[in-house]
Amino acid sequence: MSTPRTQPSGEGPEVNVVLLCKVDNARNIFNILSAIHIHHSTSKKDQMATCTASRNGLKFTIEESKSFQGNAFLQEEIFNEYRWDPKDEQGQYKFKINLSILMDCLGIFGGTSASSSFGSMGYTALQMIYPGYGESLIMMLEESGVVTDCAIKTMEAGELLDFNFRSFPITNKVIMIAESLLDAFHELDWSAGSVLILLSPDPPYFRLTSTSSSSGTSLQVTTIFSIHSQKKVKKIHSNSLTYHWVH
Repeated sequence: MSTPRTQPSGEGPEVNVVLLCKVDNARNIFNILSAIHIHHSTSKKDQMATCTASRNGLKFTIEESKSFQGNAFLQEEIFNEYRWDPKDEQGQYKFKINLSILMDCLGIFGGTSASSSFGSMGYTALQMIYPGYGESLIMMLEESGVVTDCAIKTMEAGELLDFNFRSFPITNKVIMIAESLLDAFHELDWSAGSVLILLSPDPPYFRLTSTSSSSGTSLQVTTIFSIHSQKKVKKIHSNSLTYHWVH
């Protein structure tokens, strides 16, 4: 595979880069990364992410408190052009980047949330360039003839958590509408020290229970597409959310 070349400044000799990708609509990238971008409303903490570049595309990974890991995949097919120079037999480059700043750069022409206008005057074209280890990630955005470029510092990527779920047998798997689960968590008693989760191929299918010294909350959620068990699959298409308050 030939090494990608580019001229970030538009002048001077071509320079070697290890990654170059282009997309006609930056909103698609913004929407995918929004799924793992955690907003810290009570602090000014920025969200850091580890980017892994390979022949299949880009993977952004975020971790919180050594107990949560979120991954967003930007597959090669998403981009109009994807050129990548393999590093070794594994063919991967890893670097850490400030995801909060990256999201701000993607929305520089307007629209920093799903409900706001993102590039209302037209599509925002995006080109991303990573020259190599220790270099900044260069982003060039163009909309209606207006061009802006950003350079975001990168850092050496550390070791990511390996939850190693595949080494354990999966006895139950639930596929459900995320908004229903979010509503259920909002109704739980947050003064409780823990939450009991019930999974079953039979009614009540999926239940969350939290109990504190003063009260308790039991929520039965059945807004589920399907529940998979080792022996059978049950299809459920109801949209009910049952609350049971314990005093």
